[in-house]
Amino acid sequence: MMTHKEVGRLLREIRHSAGVSQEDVAFFAGVQQPHISRIEYGINAATLPILVGYAKATRNHKKILELIEREIGGKTHECSHKKFAGVGA
Repeated sequence: MMTHKEVGRLLREIRHSAGVSQEDVAFFAGVQQPHISRIEYGINAATLPILVGYAKATRNHKKILELIEREIGGKTHECSHKKFAGVGA
């Protein structure tokens, strides 16, 4: 299992590579920008709504799904892939 700091670093890398701001992610996640900053620095944990916000803002649902799969220790059911694939479309 990854630490909050490792998850935050990965989320920051995904966000940077997509060229979006913390404000963009915060908008899609329904939180304030400082909360996103605390997640990326490993102070707060990334919840599922936050991860969905990252997927929508970055339009990179595949990387976010891989992160979720890594965190739960296995593969999600195929239906989850299909549902999550619509995020960011």
